[in-house]
Amino acid sequence: IDPANPPFIDDFARVILDPFAVMPVSDTVTATDECVAPKADQQAVMSEAFGFCVLVPADFTYEEPSATNGNVFFGSMMDVEHPKLMIEVTDAAGRTAVEAADELVASVPDMGVQRSFGDTLGYEPAERLDAVPGQDLGRVLLAVHDDRLYRLTFVPDDPAQADVYAQMETLFAQVLATWRFLP
Repeated sequence: IDPANPPFIDDFARVILDPFAVMPVSDTVTATDECVAPKADQQAVMSEAFGFCVLVPADFTYEEPSATNGNVFFGSMMDVEHPKLMIEVTDAAGRTAVEAADELVASVPDMGVQRSFGDTLGYEPAERLDAVPGQDLGRVLLAVHDDRLYRLTFVPDDPAQADVYAQMETLFAQVLATWRFLP
């Protein structure tokens, strides 16, 4: 603030504050309020059982084969020409995403798991682990919401599989950008 020129700052503040209005909020927030609308090449997936909605490619399938698992895939789970996303939702038992990631890394010592920071899943802090061993190398994203641990595994996390890896990166980015937890 320039004390020699207070009208400038007063005018500036007035430009910002005069049109400012608080938006009304309804008493009930619904999934429609939270979920992102799909574009032509996307489909909305909503799981009330697991408490989330997300956009995935329109030509992929979503299924919930068990009470704790969901899968996103093209064609079949056996297809190796396209990426897959496996979602596991379990009781967090008071653990944070950091603690769950620590446990996972400790369970595969000396396997070259790489840890990245700064991701979020539906506005919750998420722990990202790359090159997690399994049937295929996977990128695991862990987040906790309402004391439920969400473990998302994207495969393959292998740059040597250039085309499928690039598709996995696209799927990963789309899921991160559109994932919402249901109210």
